[in-house]
Amino acid sequence: MTSKNNQNQPNPFNTPIYKTKMTPMPPSKRMQQLRKLLYEKDLDIILLCAQNYPETTTLPNIYYFTGFYDLWPTCLLLTKANDTLFTFEKEKAEATTGIRSIIDIKSQKISDYLKDMNAHKMKIGIDGTVDYNYYTALQKKLPQCQLIDISKEISAIRSIKDDAEITEIKNACLLSDRILTNLESEGLKDRSEKQLAERIKQMVVGCGKEWSFPILVAGDEGSSYIHGTPTTRKPSKLILIDMGVKSNHYNSDTSRTFILGHDPEIEKAHTDLIELHRKLEDEIVPGMTSNSIDMIAKEFLEKKGHKNTNYSNFHGLGHGVGLEVHEYPTLSSHTSFILKKNMVFTIEPAIYVKGRFGIRIEDTVVLKTKGIERLNRFEM
Repeated sequence: MTSKNNQNQPNPFNTPIYKTKMTPMPPSKRMQQLRKLLYEKDLDIILLCAQNYPETTTLPNIYYFTGFYDLWPTCLLLTKANDTLFTFEKEKAEATTGIRSIIDIKSQKISDYLKDMNAHKMKIGIDGTVDYNYYTALQKKLPQCQLIDISKEISAIRSIKDDAEITEIKNACLLSDRILTNLESEGLKDRSEKQLAERIKQMVVGCGKEWSFPILVAGDEGSSYIHGTPTTRKPSKLILIDMGVKSNHYNSDTSRTFILGHDPEIEKAHTDLIELHRKLEDEIVPGMTSNSIDMIAKEFLEKKGHKNTNYSNFHGLGHGVGLEVHEYPTLSSHTSFILKKNMVFTIEPAIYVKGRFGIRIEDTVVLKTKGIERLNRFEM
């Protein structure tokens, strides 16, 4: 089991949740970024719609640019002169956002609004990751308009976090640390994966928070699957936990592997991953490309004897974190994004030995001027 006596690691229970007087970038400034994109892409309209996700109803783009958070459906329509929000909750929107025009979506359809403004032949920027059926229906009603996917540009805007956003993600990470510390102190042995997963949920709810995604707890051979589902198995060799918590809509994403027994192969893999994390902490700086970082990690693990078992055979090295638990940028061999200051992302190398075990260590980090800052405090 991981050591509880590491004097170099602060005890998360003794560390207060980060407090700040910083306020996020005002929605008006974020709207300016969106309107700037309108001109850069030579668009007539930007139309952003919320999406009903399977696990939860979220509208990250709407919230990010307007400060309005409510249930789907909600749409933001932006032109060079005006901005309009369509929602079921008009009074709530009027009280929480500075959008100039707010329309009750029950009183006027967006397609009719577009027809009234003669948008038949206009170029409309959309978030192409949102419900395909909605935009297909819109295209049928306005067959001559041109729908242009601007999801990559929007993701790039949101990828640079301001100080208040970073603080919220820090808080979410620290809460995850506290829960893992408490879970470890209670004891991990002789408890099933399901029992551990349910205990984590209890602690999250007890803090008045919600989890970012379904909590993953997998032990022994079950950990060799990337996304193992908790079972009634009581692990004896190791337990892999992957969890995240929300803080004011912002997410954390943390994975730790707890070694329960003595197995030289498992212990070596765990030590190699810790060493890799330390190496990446020294190497990652702004200006590097996502695939070059992935290559550093992959080559390191191959030299350690994990050519056929390292994470790169199964998934990327990391992903952005913010209002969504998986955001731009993605760190993998298939991407070549330039990493910039104040990007927040995970570093999650892993080693999977089929039918035997899997070990993954994941931290959420923020990229600063001279390197990364770990937002997690829990020891590896």
